[in-house]
Amino acid sequence: EGVAFALADGLDVLREAGVGLDDCALVGGGSRSLFWAGMLAEVLALPLVRPRGGELGASLGAARLAMLASGAGTVGEVCTPPAGGERVEPAPPDPARAARRRRGQALYQADVQARLAMTAGSEHPAAIA
Repeated sequence: EGVAFALADGLDVLREAGVGLDDCALVGGGSRSLFWAGMLAEVLALPLVRPRGGELGASLGAARLAMLASGAGTVGEVCTPPAGGERVEPAPPDPARAARRRRGQALYQADVQARLAMTAGSEHPAAIA
């Protein structure tokens, strides 16, 4: 859940900046897990798309960046959207589950703030954020 809460923080920043998302692609090894996709969709309150072959996301992204850096194609040629996939909707609202998630997210936020306070003024990467 901590990873989901961290992603939710990032999504909140995007929303505050005026970026609206209708859905989001879930790639990487975790995209194979329907449980993970469902929990993440619920925490983010956002439908997720699990593209076919999405578990290759990170390596495919790195390969695409290498192709672009080497001049092997344009962004439009190299960065094509994934083909097909499964859409995972957030679970229907459940007040008890939502209350547990809010408590978990509050604990996560408190932990993040405590860690930032411990590293304040240091060269630790968390203090730079």
